[in-house]
Amino acid sequence: MVNLNSRRNASSPRYLAHRHAKRLLAGQLSTRSSSEPDPLKPGEEQLYSFYLPSLSGGPHVIKTVQNVKVGYDTLTLTASQEFNVVAPQFSLPEGSIHSVYPPQGHGDVVETLPHVVFKDPHLPWERVASQIKEDDRDRNRVPWLAVLVFTQEELRVADQSIWAATSLKKPVEQTTTLSVNLTLEDLGKVKCATPVKSRDAGTKADFVFVQSALFNALVTDYALPTGQTQEKCNVSRYKWLAHVRNINTTGMADSGIDDEFGVFSVIVSHRVGPLDITQPTPVVVHLVSIEGIESLPFPIPQGLVGLCSLASWSYTCLPPSSLNIPDAFQHLGATLDVLRPENKILQRLLEPSQPPEAKRIAARLNDGYTLTKYRTQTGEMSAALFRGPLAPTIVAHDWKPLSHFGTDLQVMDKELGIMDITYSVAWQLGKTLALADQTFTSALGRIRTMIYKSTMQSVKAAILGKVGGFRTREETIRGLAKSIGNLNNLSTQGLVQGPVARWAVREAESLDLAFDSDLVEPQFHRNAQPVARALASSPDGGMYNELNTHSNSDWKVVFQWVLDRMYLVGVPAHYLIPDPSHLPRESLRFFHIDANWTEALIDGALSVANLVDKDDDKIRTRIKDAINDYLKAPLAGLQYCPQVPTHGFLMRSELCTKFPDLIVEAPVSGTGFHGAPILRQENLDESVLLALFDRVPGSEDFDTLILRQPPHQQSFAACEKLDMTHIETAYKRIYTIPNPSATGNERKRPIAQGDYNRDDPRANFAWGDNNEIRTLRLPGWIQDVYKTLSDKMPAGEFVDDKASSALAGIQLNNPMYFLEIRLTHLDPVSRLGDSGPRSFMMLEPRFKRVAKTKPMGLPRRGIDISEFTGVLPAPGDRRRIDADNTVSNQQPPPTSRALTFFAMPATPSDPAGSPNFQYRVYGFGSTAVPMYPRLPQDLIFSIILKDGTGDQFELTEISIEVRMGETSARRKNLTLAYRGPGATMLSNLRFNVIPTNGPDNTLVLRLLPRSTDGYVRVSLLKEMSFVLNGVIVNDYPENVGVQTTVLEKYHRSQDLEWRFDINLVKPT
Repeated sequence: MVNLNSRRNASSPRYLAHRHAKRLLAGQLSTRSSSEPDPLKPGEEQLYSFYLPSLSGGPHVIKTVQNVKVGYDTLTLTASQEFNVVAPQFSLPEGSIHSVYPPQGHGDVVETLPHVVFKDPHLPWERVASQIKEDDRDRNRVPWLAVLVFTQEELRVADQSIWAATSLKKPVEQTTTLSVNLTLEDLGKVKCATPVKSRDAGTKADFVFVQSALFNALVTDYALPTGQTQEKCNVSRYKWLAHVRNINTTGMADSGIDDEFGVFSVIVSHRVGPLDITQPTPVVVHLVSIEGIESLPFPIPQGLVGLCSLASWSYTCLPPSSLNIPDAFQHLGATLDVLRPENKILQRLLEPSQPPEAKRIAARLNDGYTLTKYRTQTGEMSAALFRGPLAPTIVAHDWKPLSHFGTDLQVMDKELGIMDITYSVAWQLGKTLALADQTFTSALGRIRTMIYKSTMQSVKAAILGKVGGFRTREETIRGLAKSIGNLNNLSTQGLVQGPVARWAVREAESLDLAFDSDLVEPQFHRNAQPVARALASSPDGGMYNELNTHSNSDWKVVFQWVLDRMYLVGVPAHYLIPDPSHLPRESLRFFHIDANWTEALIDGALSVANLVDKDDDKIRTRIKDAINDYLKAPLAGLQYCPQVPTHGFLMRSELCTKFPDLIVEAPVSGTGFHGAPILRQENLDESVLLALFDRVPGSEDFDTLILRQPPHQQSFAACEKLDMTHIETAYKRIYTIPNPSATGNERKRPIAQGDYNRDDPRANFAWGDNNEIRTLRLPGWIQDVYKTLSDKMPAGEFVDDKASSALAGIQLNNPMYFLEIRLTHLDPVSRLGDSGPRSFMMLEPRFKRVAKTKPMGLPRRGIDISEFTGVLPAPGDRRRIDADNTVSNQQPPPTSRALTFFAMPATPSDPAGSPNFQYRVYGFGSTAVPMYPRLPQDLIFSIILKDGTGDQFELTEISIEVRMGETSARRKNLTLAYRGPGATMLSNLRFNVIPTNGPDNTLVLRLLPRSTDGYVRVSLLKEMSFVLNGVIVNDYPENVGVQTTVLEKYHRSQDLEWRFDINLVKPT
């Protein structure tokens, strides 16, 4: 199968903005020579017939000749050296295929000619496929690769006898693309003809076996003069089916990563799928080697021909009137919307029969929210509102305080009584992403340490300096002159004191120089700012901006990590799209990036490694201030501030799969915008494309969005229409001059039209007697195109003396479709709130500090309630549960619980139908408890509920009583005494397990629910297993069983008592 890696990773997720800035700076320092050709513009391409490597693959001989002349004598010296140029032959290098069309598993119409795009422009000509010296050798070269289309029946080998002499396992099974993997030695034992001469037993490759009748049709020489007989197979037709394209990759998610220009080689098939289908039919495509075929006799007798397959895939051949590319573009344009649930979902909630709460839910869904499961801190399961960073409406950016634990960012919807956990989840995600990145966490910790140490040193120096307890070196040197004068005046001014004065020592005033003292705290904010700015600077004294050199390597890591999160890099897809209904198949959805969400994410990340400040993280604020300085100032040498995305779109379509390099163009319509038009463009999945901008769609400088097929991934077609009886060909206008006379729609109209029956020799298509050939008749087809253009094109606009594969590549190309979206119809009110550069707002302390000298009162909790306003209320306008503790940031218990929605169960009156828990104890890697003397081990207490039992019961506690004592005791005991670290639940976090000492020398393991109700419904349970750590198991001389008692307690039902044995076994 073909191995494609369509998703690539750039060196920086913000490479588009970096490349744009570097190009502007480079343009100010350099000028283009008048002799240099202008670079390709976006949407332009250059086609070449071939691109030969310096040396083709295979053996070569280098010869040298040297004439040595001495006087009248001449000596000729010669030398030769054989060497071998290594080139692919039976397999392709990893990652050499850029794309294929149609993609694996997709569908396309019967006229489609599959093709392969290679990243290496030399690859199709790295080996020699034809030794014939033809007249047009300077314009066309035969590649060693060809793309062929087959039906499954054409490749399926029914006769197993051909494998009899091979070492393959019988019966031999073909792959999903009908190839067989075997060694070259085994290939020589297969009953077939093959152009492969090597019989190396150590080389394996994939081979397809084609019926000789079909193979003969694929190597027939249609240019053979009348009267001559073809004796050898001919591959000259394939020189028209390979060419090279140099394109401008601007706007491409994959090819645009490396540079703005890319050179690709393309190989096109000249065979179409079956013509007589009425239902979608799977076909197989193989990239085969045609090297050595010219040495085979023609025709091949009846039998099979083995061809080496270097890549293969399958697609579905569609009957007429199936969905095609222009229809897909039109559907996207007709159904574009913002990122929220479909209208039909919202309309059902707004029906008159719905309760009043449904309208509120519809309003929140319209704002991009979704309902999700939510477990409160007390362990209860409830519902919550959640939205990712992508909002369908503008969200005001006005969240002020820092957060220390994330839950204070939750907002209660007072109308629904449901918690909005959007920003709390963002904060927790940021902290999780930071902890998962060891490089970032380590760098942030070192940055915090440097800011803390340098700031504390300067603050202490300032405080001590005011009371005369500290002087700098410069101050000490400046005061020496005055000090010497004072010493000289001691005796003359009567300042000398007697020996008694030495005991009159004045007690120095005690200074509290701790970090949280009243003297240090007010000055730390002010003194930390220059320290943070020094770390964020460059050696030339300016700010580090990624275009210059950094002063501190740790700051570079933190700085780039934060900016990447502002571009939503690393945010999991289920946070970007919390509900699949927001982005259905074949859809284009626009969104606004909620700056509160991204800042909460970054705030959570920067909270990591805070070890000194529990109330007001001053260092985090100073780090944000330093980044704000960068965000608010224009870049050096440029006319704009650093770009931060504010809007974008998500596209989910088969077009993204068919064209991984789908071009996105966001032209700048105004004159005041100088930044990069697209800030991030990435294929999140094979069918999902993300694009981010820092312009408001519909504004003066962003009124048009264009989606365009990439030049090197256009599809190819044999003709306009094709069936079993006729072919229609539209001859395109092809120019050899840069500025033709025709413009606009006139250039798109064909220069001529041809409609030919299958018996007409001008059709230049080989159907075959039973439509089994289905190939273009080459070179007749390309000569017909060349002659038509020479005769019909305006004088001087098509001037060429020979046909070429570049000409064939243009003629076979399907039209390049594009979708142009006019954004000027958007409501201008939606552009409010996006003026000026984005910066961090969460800078204020969450807790107001109280001086230590004042009495500390009890913390007062309160709830700030305000009315909802607007379509999407800002975070500050909604009901917020605050933690106003002025002393510490410990999270208090909630004042209200989210509602749970379930009916009260009937009260069980007897144990009939009671829960059936299955109890078992064993060690890790064992089915019992091994008796290792004096070796602590962890024991697993497995508690599994049998399905369908006790659903109406409410469990309040399970107590497991384990016997302890000496091995000499009459009863069997598990351990002498338990002194381990305790027990831990394995997966069910609804319960806590608490070990306690019970009566009669027993260890009681109590499983208690975390619910405030004191019980958990059994229907919510599947298992309650836990691990008891550090148990030293008693060592008995033989295997024994320790009787264990279990007591199950239920709410409003009688308790149940069970017994089971813990099996102690001798280790093997």
